[in-house]
Amino acid sequence: MRDVDLADRDAQMVRGEQVYRMRGAVSLEERRSRTGHYYTVYWNTPEVVQGGQIVFEYQQAITASDVLTKTFKIPTGHSSGSAEFNIIGKEYQQGGNVLAWRARLVKGGKTLAVKRSYLWR
Repeated sequence: MRDVDLADRDAQMVRGEQVYRMRGAVSLEERRSRTGHYYTVYWNTPEVVQGGQIVFEYQQAITASDVLTKTFKIPTGHSSGSAEFNIIGKEYQQGGNVLAWRARLVKGGKTLAVKRSYLWR
């Protein structure tokens, strides 16, 4: 979501996501604080992941080659689920658009699965 204006009615899926993300934001300042990039990572493993985490790494336009990281600890006893990573508000306004990203499923320091954007190095 790069803009506070809603998409036209022809793009119903995009408009629905925008309405969902902006729900409860009344003032223009509140709406601006919710603009940015939203990523949902789904995982599904054949066995329960004990002590695992999803590591989301990304690069933004203004931070150039700096790799920024966000981490989601997988709850004990889960073999599947989802994690949401948001680059919004001041983080988005100061860093700019996300240019490249990578999501890794990590357990005990070992990477079990990777998904990356086309531009990830």
